[in-house]
Amino acid sequence: MTPHPPPRPCRIFISYSHQDEVWKNRLVSHLNVLAGEGLDVWDDRRIAAGHDWLPEIEQAIAKCDMAVLLISRHFLNSRFILGQEVPPLLQRRREQGVRVIPLIVGPCQWERINWLKSIQAWPTDGAALSGMTEHQAESVLSDLAREIAELAPVGFMPVEALRIDLTHLPAGAEHFFGREEELAVLDAAWADGQHSHVVELVAPGGVGKSSLVKRWLENLGRDGWCGARQVYAWSFYSQGTSHDRQASDDAFLSAALAWFGVELDPATNPWDKGQRLAEAVTASRTLLVLDGIEPLQYPPGPLAGALRAPGVKALLECLASAGQPGLCLVTSRERLTDLAQYERNASYPEGAVLRRPLENLNEMDGARLLHVLGAKRAGSVTVEDNDEELKTASREVRGHALTLNLLGRYLALTYAGDIRQRALVDFQEADNELNGGHAFKVIAAYEHWFSNNGKNGERELAALRLLGFFDYPADLKSLRALRQAPALPEVSRHLVNLTSPQWQATLQRLVDCGLAFYNEDNTTLDAPPLVREYQAKVLQTSFRPAWRQGNKRLYKFLADSAPHRPDNLAGLQALYRAVVHGCRAGLHQEALDDVYRDRILRGMAEGGFYSTRKLGAIGADLGAVACFFVQPWQQLAPGLSAAAQAWLLNQAAFSLRALGRLAEALEPMRAGAQRAVAQADWQNAAIYYSNLAELQLSLGDIAQAMADAERSVDYADRSGDAFQRMARRTTLANARYQQGEREAARNGFAEAEAMQAEQQPELPLLYSLQGFRYCELLLAEAERAAWGGATAEEGSTDCAQVAQRAAQTLPISERNNWLLEIALNHLTLARCALYADRLHGRAPGDKAKQHTEAAVAGLRQAGAQEFIVHGLLTRAWLRRCLNDLPGAEADLAEAQRIAERGGMKLFLADIALTRARLFNDKAELAKARALIEACGYWRRREELADAESNLYRANFSAFKDALPDTNNYYQDGDRFTPSPFRPSDPPRTLSPKEFLTLVFHLVIGNYADPSLLTDLNANTFNNGIEKLVKELKRPNDPRVILDWLDKAEKVQPDELWLAWAANVHEDAIERLSASVST
Repeated sequence: MTPHPPPRPCRIFISYSHQDEVWKNRLVSHLNVLAGEGLDVWDDRRIAAGHDWLPEIEQAIAKCDMAVLLISRHFLNSRFILGQEVPPLLQRRREQGVRVIPLIVGPCQWERINWLKSIQAWPTDGAALSGMTEHQAESVLSDLAREIAELAPVGFMPVEALRIDLTHLPAGAEHFFGREEELAVLDAAWADGQHSHVVELVAPGGVGKSSLVKRWLENLGRDGWCGARQVYAWSFYSQGTSHDRQASDDAFLSAALAWFGVELDPATNPWDKGQRLAEAVTASRTLLVLDGIEPLQYPPGPLAGALRAPGVKALLECLASAGQPGLCLVTSRERLTDLAQYERNASYPEGAVLRRPLENLNEMDGARLLHVLGAKRAGSVTVEDNDEELKTASREVRGHALTLNLLGRYLALTYAGDIRQRALVDFQEADNELNGGHAFKVIAAYEHWFSNNGKNGERELAALRLLGFFDYPADLKSLRALRQAPALPEVSRHLVNLTSPQWQATLQRLVDCGLAFYNEDNTTLDAPPLVREYQAKVLQTSFRPAWRQGNKRLYKFLADSAPHRPDNLAGLQALYRAVVHGCRAGLHQEALDDVYRDRILRGMAEGGFYSTRKLGAIGADLGAVACFFVQPWQQLAPGLSAAAQAWLLNQAAFSLRALGRLAEALEPMRAGAQRAVAQADWQNAAIYYSNLAELQLSLGDIAQAMADAERSVDYADRSGDAFQRMARRTTLANARYQQGEREAARNGFAEAEAMQAEQQPELPLLYSLQGFRYCELLLAEAERAAWGGATAEEGSTDCAQVAQRAAQTLPISERNNWLLEIALNHLTLARCALYADRLHGRAPGDKAKQHTEAAVAGLRQAGAQEFIVHGLLTRAWLRRCLNDLPGAEADLAEAQRIAERGGMKLFLADIALTRARLFNDKAELAKARALIEACGYWRRREELADAESNLYRANFSAFKDALPDTNNYYQDGDRFTPSPFRPSDPPRTLSPKEFLTLVFHLVIGNYADPSLLTDLNANTFNNGIEKLVKELKRPNDPRVILDWLDKAEKVQPDELWLAWAANVHEDAIERLSASVST
C-alpha cells in the first residue's frame, strides 16, 4: 500500500505591484486569520535580504496551490509581473488546474485584457476595492479569505498540525496584574504580521519581562494560537547574566535547527546557521520567543547592547529585514543596537522592529499584587487591594515586580501579612541605581528571618545559598552532590543529614517564598536571575572557602557523570559546565588538560579540535576559554603553565576571529606573540605575528600589519624552520602589496617561491593560501585592464599564465582535501576566465561561471568568512556582466554585511569601489576614496583613479546626451532654464573663455565632480582656473562664482551667457572632452 504523503500547508502566492502594498497587507491579514486551517501565504516580502529574489519568486510560483492577483493599473503596467509572474501562473492554471483569482483593487480597464477578462474576478461585480467604504472592502476581503480556505484541496495540513515547544522558558509568575497596554501591543503585533516582524521588550532585571511573555503566551494558547503554525521559545537566562561570561548561542542554534527540521552540517559557521534558521522560521506563520537575550550582548560600555553571538545576530537581522507572516518576540535588559536600523519611529513609521521599554508596575497594580500574595493587613486592620498603605509600599519599591513578589510573600510568612512591617526592610539604603537593589534588600531580609527561625530556617538559608553556585537551572542531582558530607564550611552543615522528605520540604519552602521554582518535569530547580546573582556574590565575598570547595565538588561531579567524549553539543554541556566550576575552584590547569583539551577538543593533533571542527561550537569553546582568564583577554589565571597561557591566548584570538570579533582578537593575539618571543619560541612567535599582520590588514591598519609581518619574518628566520621562513615572507609580501609597493611585493613572493622550490622540488610553485595571494598580485594588471584601465594585451597574457599556475596547484589541494585551498584555486581560475572574457569584449563564458560558483560554494563550506567576500565580489562583477543586477546587488549586500560585522575596512573599500564601478555610483566612489586614503590602501590607487576617470566620462556622456540641438541654457535668477537655440549658428572651435564657461556649466549642472577639475591645470587662464576650482569645491551659490569671474576680469557676465549660447554643438563638446583628457 502506497503511503499518503505527509500533510503540508496550502501555498497561496500573491502577485501584486508594490504600489498596491497596502491592499496586499490587508488581504494577507485576513488570510493569516485562517493560517490554522492550513493556509500558507507567500509574497515577495518574505525573501531574506541578500537572497537571489528571482529564483525565489520562480520557486514560489512553481510550488503554489493557488494564486491571487491584485489587479490595478500599476499591476497591468508592470513589465516584470506581466512577463515573469503571470505567464507561468496561467500555464499552471491550464495544465495543472491551479486556481488563479484576480482581485480588483483599483479602477482600470481590466475587462479589455484578453487573458484576464476570461477569469472570474473578485469582487464578482468587478467593482474596485478602492471605491468602497472601509467596511465594504473589509467584508470583501474576509469573504475572499473564507472562499480560499474552502477551496483549498483536501489533504492539506489541519489545525492539529500546530507544533509548540515552550519547555525552554522559565516558569511565569503565579499572580499577574496590569500590563494591559503591553498585552494589547503584543496582540496587535501578532495580528499585523506584515509590518511587525520583531518586538523587543527592554527592561532591567526583575521588572517582569518573562512573566509578561508567559502570560501573553497563555492568552494566545487559550485563543487557539490565532493562526500560528509553529511556536518555539528559548530562554538564555540559563547561560548566566554576569558581564564576564562569554555566553554562546551554539546550544540554542543546535536545538532550534533540529526542532525546525533544518538539516545542516554541525560545523557550518554560525552566520549561516542563523540565516538558515530564519528561513525555516519565515516559511510559515511562526511565533519565535527569545527570552533574556542579554547574556549574548556586550555589557555596558562602548559596544553596549550589541550582539556578540553571530548566529542569533544573523537570525534577528534576517527576521527584521525579510517579510514574514509570523513574529519574533525578544526580551533583554539591554537595547539590541544591531536592530536599530529597523526600529519603528516617527521618521521611519514602517520599521519592522517595535522596541517597547517595559516600565515597572503602577502603584495600583503593585498594591493588588502585594494583596494577593498575602499582605492583607495594616496593623490589626484588614485592608482591601486598593488600600493606600499598599499603594505607598508599591511606590517605595518603584513598582519593581520581583521586589513586590518577594516582599508580599515575606510579610505573609513572617508578619501575618502586616504591610506596616515592611519598615523592617530598610529600602532607604537600597541603591536605586543598582539593578535589583530593592530586591536584594528583601532577599537579605529573608536571610535574616531564616537565620532566626530555628533548624528549618537554617536549612532554608543553606539551600538558598546553594543556588548561588549555579548561573543555570540546578538539576537536583547536582544539588544533592553539594549537600553531601563533608559539609561546605559555614554553608551546608544543616543539609548534610537531611532525609529526603526534609530536603523536599526545605526546597518547597524556597518555592513558597518566591525565591526558587521547579521546571515543568521537576528535575531542576531554578531561581530568578537576581536571586542567583545575589547569592553568588555572597558566597564569593563572605564564604570564600565554601565557594571554592563547592565548585570543586560540582566540577568532579559533572566531569565524572558525563560521557568521556560526548558526540553532540547537548552531551558536551556538562563538560562545558565542569570547566566553569573547575576554574572557579582554582583548578585551572586540571580543567584545561583533563576536560577542555582532552574531552571537549579531543586533543589538538590531527583529528582534534572536535567541538570546533565537527560541531561548530566556536562560541561555546570561547566561553570555556574565557573561564581561564581573570579578566577576559587581558589577564590569565596565575596557576597555569607558561605554555598553557600562550596556547590559551592564541585559542581566544582564534575563536574571536572566527566569530567576526576581529578588534577583540587583537589583544590576546598580541599578548600570545609577546609571550612566545619572551620564551624564545621563535616558530610560534613567527606564526602569531603573521596572524597579527593578517588581522591588522583585515581591520585596515596596513602600517601596523607591515611592522608585524616584518617581525614574523625575523622570528621565522631565527627558528630555522624552512616552511615558516617561506610562508612568512608571503605574509610580508602581501602586506607590501596592499600598501602599494608592488615591485617589493613581487620580489618577496618570488623569493618565497624560490625557497618553496628548494624545499619541495616536486612542487616548485607557491600553493595553498600563499599561492592564492601571489596570483592576486600577478593578476593585478589584468584586473585593472578588465575594468577598462590598462592595455588589454598585457592583461590577457597574465590571465593565461596565472590560470596555468592555478591548474597546476589545484590537484595538490584536492589530494589533501583542503577545502579552503580548493575554493581559492577555483576563485583564481574564475578571475582569470572573467578577466580574459572582458578583455576580449565577450560575455562571461562557462569557465568563468563554473569556477565562480565552485569558489563561492567552497568558501562557504570551508567556513572562511573573510575569504567569502573575495568570492562574492568576483561573482557580483560576473553577474553584472550577465545583466543580473539583482544578483550582483545581493552579493554586494552580503559582502557588506560580512565586512561590517568584522570591521574589515579593506573589504569595505573594495565593496564600495566595486559598487561604484558596476553601477556608476558617485557616492560609493567617494566612500571608496575615503577608506583607501584613511587606510593607506594604495594597492587600489590606480584603480581608484581609473574609476574616477571612467565615472567622469560616463557623466560627460550623460551630459552630452542631455543637450539636444534645439535647446540651450540661460540664467533665470540663480537657476538654469532651457531656451530656444538658433540652428543657423555654425559650430566652431572653443576659445579659452568658452572652454572655461562650459567647464563651469558642467560643474554647476552637477554633471562633473568638482574634485576632477584638478586635472585641468594646463589651461589658458594661467592660475585663474585654479582659483575657480577652489571656488567650485565649496558649496557656493552660482552667483558668487559669477561675481568672482566678473571681478577677475576674465569673462564678463554678458559674454559668459553669449559664449554659452554658442557652444552646445558637437564640436565644442568633443573639444572639451579632448582638452580634459590631456
